[in-house]
Amino acid sequence: MALLEVRNLTMRFGGLTAVDDLSFDADAGRITSVIGPNGAGKTTVFNCLTGFYPATSGRMTVNDGKSQFHLERMPGYGTARRRGLPGRFRISGYFRR
Repeated sequence: MALLEVRNLTMRFGGLTAVDDLSFDADAGRITSVIGPNGAGKTTVFNCLTGFYPATSGRMTVNDGKSQFHLERMPGYGTARRRGLPGRFRISGYFRR
């Protein structure tokens, strides 16, 4: 069972689709990364995971080994944005030719 499960995550800003139907698992004790060139949506994914942006659609689930918790339903999810606190992160892309 994965520690974090992301299923069909989509984030749209008006007519722009920044993340389209992304799914991945992050297993406990393993390193998981999201890679891609600048503009690929890495920062948007992270901001959806932290609650700074409410995802347009999809499911983000945390598993503690006994229970599953949907991130968007957890207490405190999205608190930084609601309180006007800085919560955005910028993730730089690495692209090798």
